[in-house]
Amino acid sequence: MDRKDTIGSTCTAPTQIGAGAGAGAGAGANASANASAKSDYVGGLFALLQDPDNLRLAKLLGLKSKFIGEDAAGDGLTRELFELTARRLGDPALNLLEPCPHQDHRLHPSRTSHLDEDHLRVFEFLGQMTGLALSHECLFPLRFSPPFLLAMLGRELDDDSTEAQFKAFDPDLYKNLVRNVQRCQEEGRDFEQQGLDGMDFGAETVAVQNSDCGLRLPVEALLPELTAKNGEDVEVTLTNATQFCTLKMRDLLRPKKQTDAFLFGLHAVVPAPLLKAMGRVLTWQDLDLMIAGREKLDLEDWRMHTTHEGGYNAKSDQVVWFWEIVMSMDDEWRKKLLRFCTGSSAVPSCGFEHLPGYNGGMHKFTLQKFHASVGENADDKYPKTAACFNTLKLPLYSTKEAMRKILEPVVSKWSEGAFSD
Repeated sequence: MDRKDTIGSTCTAPTQIGAGAGAGAGAGANASANASAKSDYVGGLFALLQDPDNLRLAKLLGLKSKFIGEDAAGDGLTRELFELTARRLGDPALNLLEPCPHQDHRLHPSRTSHLDEDHLRVFEFLGQMTGLALSHECLFPLRFSPPFLLAMLGRELDDDSTEAQFKAFDPDLYKNLVRNVQRCQEEGRDFEQQGLDGMDFGAETVAVQNSDCGLRLPVEALLPELTAKNGEDVEVTLTNATQFCTLKMRDLLRPKKQTDAFLFGLHAVVPAPLLKAMGRVLTWQDLDLMIAGREKLDLEDWRMHTTHEGGYNAKSDQVVWFWEIVMSMDDEWRKKLLRFCTGSSAVPSCGFEHLPGYNGGMHKFTLQKFHASVGENADDKYPKTAACFNTLKLPLYSTKEAMRKILEPVVSKWSEGAFSD
């Protein structure tokens, strides 16, 4: 798909998320343009939101999309916009976010994102898009880590909550390192005797100094609370080891620069006091559902809240075959199918009964009979979609295998950007 921003700014996007297309004049919070790849489209959106006026319009009116060379327009493309942006920003190759320990489906700020000098600008953009998704009830399918979600809700990290969150966040690191330090203190043993002569706290290693069996660490930038006034490294001993562990756990749970940049973008759209008020009544699980929707697709819920048009009904052969094919596929393919039909792979917290449709309303998933033209063989026809109305236009295939032969590759190739129709 060829896409370009009609409202842009002279600000260019960081190369790692795509080179933003050139700016043009326009009104409203619309996006279209001549970028050659989906990553360019995301880069163009990044550039667009750097203009405060464009961000203000997007905050008030939402984001609308129009793809050059296509007739399609409307809310389905807006849902795809959030989907594309989430996929790009969550891409491991970007190194903005990384999987959580023991929860690889959840994402946390990467400990090495600073290797790209533009990473804080991209974190701010991620915050802006998360805020726009929340304020306009669009799903943004990124599964953030519990500590990051709690930061969005304005939850403070005191000593007790830091230890509890870190124990759940990375139990192995907590058990093997933090508890070992605490054991040294409890037993009055030095670090070398305990065998902690090279503790790995994530990205940094703490080395033992043989002269006094203490630990010296390069904390000048990492942990300013433990940096001496003269700027020299601070020795970590049995006396201050607990403070070090608390600060280090807090740093891993909420990397300050990345979290601050994200929250700056988020609060530009959703005010911090509002989020903090939400934090008094919502859990991180609630916020996760609001941002990314349900984690898994409930097929029974999907079937129950499907309508039929054009002559199809729940007992039509083609409808029965469709669901048999869907049930035979894995969850990844089903999400691709949902995105093909609606623009988004995510489902709201309330399920398929509340799928977002056209112009802010709700519209159930719909299977519509798609008639072949005179002389055409229905078994050779591709299905079509009306994503704004969550509708799949399904040809009158003669057998289930004929339907599978077309439907499986069409959904897979479309999701990979192989073609646009």
